[in-house]
Amino acid sequence: MTTQQWAAAPVPVRTMWRSGARLVMAMLLLVAIGCSTSDDQSMETSSASGDSAQTPDSESKAGGDSDATTEANGESGGVVAPVPQAVILTASMAVTSKNPTDVSEKAQALTESVGGVVFGQEASLAGDATITLTLKVPPAKLSGFLADLAELGTEVSRSQSSEDVTGQVVDLDARIAAARISVDRVRGFLNETKNVGELAGIEAELTRRETQLEVLIGQQRTLGDRVALATVTFNISEKPIVAKQEPGEFLEDVPGFGGALASGFNGLVGALRVAAAGLGFVTPFALVGLLVWFVVSRSRRLVRAKRGGAAPASDPEPADESVDANQP
Repeated sequence: MTTQQWAAAPVPVRTMWRSGARLVMAMLLLVAIGCSTSDDQSMETSSASGDSAQTPDSESKAGGDSDATTEANGESGGVVAPVPQAVILTASMAVTSKNPTDVSEKAQALTESVGGVVFGQEASLAGDATITLTLKVPPAKLSGFLADLAELGTEVSRSQSSEDVTGQVVDLDARIAAARISVDRVRGFLNETKNVGELAGIEAELTRRETQLEVLIGQQRTLGDRVALATVTFNISEKPIVAKQEPGEFLEDVPGFGGALASGFNGLVGALRVAAAGLGFVTPFALVGLLVWFVVSRSRRLVRAKRGGAAPASDPEPADESVDANQP
């Protein structure tokens, strides 16, 4: 009985390497997927715990910010109130009268009757009397007040102007509020410090900031007074005010020798510059004209030369005629 033995066919080395590489890649892919899943879960867990831990701090911070906002805005609860328009009104008027003193007294009485005040008075009673009043009246009554002033004498001139200072008012209010907070903060540091060396520096800083605050408050008060009352400059004179020219005053505008020399030199330089500019403007046209003239004149010369050379060749020579006549 014959026994047959079967031998396994040898597996190629390349096939073994490919199978091993595939197996290794599959294992690495599974490991990577597992790691990414665990990382995602850990990140979600940490973020959730972080949010839960930060919630009280954020709520407390938000509460602090809202309290600061409420404190800055006062009782408005954070709502910014509309800012009223602030306008400074000024006017001036000049009148003539035979009795300026009487007109001045009537103008002052008229000012007090409309709720205004006499802010200043200047008088010159030597020669032609002249009185200048500075009057403050409520802006709402300014037009009627000017009309009443014009009736006190012969009106010579009148002018009126306005200036919107709403932006300045808002800016000053904000700067004053910030300065007060700064002063209060420094005062708190002053009350808490126990170091003598730091105490002197804090007191100096407090004095500086309080001075700045007082300056801002003074500016705010002045601006508020100018807005609250319109300013009227009222001039009263016996004759219309005319600018007087002193003898020889017209000679002040006449220059001396040095000034005249400088003016003449400047005029000469200006004339030369104008001439140079004109020459520069004309030069391109002159060059083009010169080129055209050269071409035309050259062409004419060539034409004349050709005509002069062709004319003698067409005529018979007189010497030949004489020779033919003498022959028998």
